[in-house]
Amino acid sequence: MLEAGQSHRAIGRQLRMTHRTVKSLADAARPDDRFRGQWQHKRTSALDEYKPYLDERWDEGSANAWKFWEEIIPLGDPGSYGIVSAYSRKKRTSPGPVTTQPSAPRVVSR
Repeated sequence: MLEAGQSHRAIGRQLRMTHRTVKSLADAARPDDRFRGQWQHKRTSALDEYKPYLDERWDEGSANAWKFWEEIIPLGDPGSYGIVSAYSRKKRTSPGPVTTQPSAPRVVSR
């Protein structure tokens, strides 16, 4: 639509978007450039290097976050008990493997 000579405002009216949204979509070189928010970025966690061990222990049938934390302390600094507990909670409540948060439906539909 931009190549056809339409303005951001005209495109926004047709697509029911603000002109700023149209501009940000048009300015993105790749679709990934549009993603925003902390969950889109590959942020590292103090627990990342221990996740394979925790997953292995989880598959063995253990699900106690406190015991997990006590077991990985001798392996190095895993961070606080809270991040171990949060990881265990995600595994406990998720039907599948723990992954990153999916994109919002609005972002995907665009």
